[in-house]
Amino acid sequence: MSLLSSANVRMMGLESNALFHPTMKEIFMVSYNFFNSFFEGKFRQNQTITPRRLSGGDIHEVFSFAVGDESYVIKVNQNMPEDVFLKEADGLKALRETGVVNVPRVLEVDEWEGTQYLLLEYISKGAGMKASFGSELARMHRASNERFGWHSDNYIGSLEQLNPFTATWAEFFVESRLIPCVQKLRDNGSLGSGETRVFASLESRIEYLFPSEQPALLHGDLWSGNALVDERGSTWLIDPAVYFGHREMDLGMMRLFGGFSQDVFEAYSGEYPLEGGFEERVKLAQLYPILVHAVLFGGHYIAEARGIAKRYA
Repeated sequence: MSLLSSANVRMMGLESNALFHPTMKEIFMVSYNFFNSFFEGKFRQNQTITPRRLSGGDIHEVFSFAVGDESYVIKVNQNMPEDVFLKEADGLKALRETGVVNVPRVLEVDEWEGTQYLLLEYISKGAGMKASFGSELARMHRASNERFGWHSDNYIGSLEQLNPFTATWAEFFVESRLIPCVQKLRDNGSLGSGETRVFASLESRIEYLFPSEQPALLHGDLWSGNALVDERGSTWLIDPAVYFGHREMDLGMMRLFGGFSQDVFEAYSGEYPLEGGFEERVKLAQLYPILVHAVLFGGHYIAEARGIAKRYA
């Protein structure tokens, strides 16, 4: 007997939700069984469980389950490597342990019938990010390490991210950020051999372009979609691609797609001022995420990456 039939709960919202096509229903039902198995014995018989498919699941399917006054989030891994949620949980744990930023609790990372799941605390969305997030992020960036990198490779979006511990930021940025992306673009035909020369010219200048700073704990993929605002205006960080790097990388990413007010950046500067000239360097700090988008999506991101490389080479 399936957990669904034995649980004797009422499922609300599934049949009426037009987002659930047949394949999605199958994914959902397996997710529900995992959810019910994890919480077996906690909920009353005949208790209503309200499922909802959440937006933003570009890589994974994401569902919320409301049970009475409690809500949870389940992420479902369909197409990524099996360790993707272990890496994500590791990053969330590292950010949470700083004690200075809000991060959802990781409740479980597990597998059910060959599918990987990540079970998280649910954050009710609100609006109006408080400027105090800037100072919280600045304090998080003060968490440091002797070397740049991370104790394991992880993922930025669906792309594997290399994080070998490295003595200098210039070497790490070139060897673990620029070269892997440029090589992928050359391999898939997006960049010709002549076009890659401008990136080679840039590589030799990186150590002179970024100011010297200690390694900072980074979120690593800090666009506004990965900074949830709750009903009180507090910001919660999700979907990290953590490593110890140059803190201007997070700030450049925040500027790339917008969504953060000037008050947030001013609060950051008040807590942990940047070296002068950041406005002239911000495009350089955005080069890596643009290269990632070029690898994943192609299109105008390729030309944009070339333009940035030419600007600083």
